[in-house]
Amino acid sequence: MSELTSEELFHLGLHSLESDDVEKSLGLFKRCVEVDPGHAKATYMIGALYAQIQMVDSAAEWMQRAIDMDAGEKTAIFQLGLLYLTSGEIDKAKTAWAGLSDLPADHAFTLFSKGMLALVEDDFEGCIKHLSEGISKNDFNAPLNNDMSRVIESAVAAQESQSAGVELQQPEASPSGAGTHIALSGYRQSLKKH
Repeated sequence: MSELTSEELFHLGLHSLESDDVEKSLGLFKRCVEVDPGHAKATYMIGALYAQIQMVDSAAEWMQRAIDMDAGEKTAIFQLGLLYLTSGEIDKAKTAWAGLSDLPADHAFTLFSKGMLALVEDDFEGCIKHLSEGISKNDFNAPLNNDMSRVIESAVAAQESQSAGVELQQPEASPSGAGTHIALSGYRQSLKKH
């Protein structure tokens, strides 16, 4: 049997994600990186899969590797910040999202990062505003819009409770596991544009 190329392995990895075979996908992406150590997209997908199985440190490490390989990999930068934010590491999220500073102020990733940071600061109005604007600018990643809409719903509920004087715990920055869901579904969607 002939050896598969890195691109073949990468696309097989994406295909296996369609059937939610995480173990097979992870193996294929790792083989892709063995064949082509500079394959930033496969490196990012390894990180996204680690995030899905709740191996946060490994996820962050692989996502950072992808960014180091290709600083233009804005999806990886956004997702790394989101991974840190949903893990409660706000300063690391801010540092990661500094890599988005060359994007326009009205880019979806810029607006989403501002909205998520507003959420953790209990600025529900700012969160809703930035996330809503981000959704209106995001024409490249429908699953990400769905996840951000769920965050808006949480922020609206928290804002209403705050207005009513009800003490609530901080809402989660994203629905349970959404950070990992965004990492995978959002990236698959963005690949269709490339």
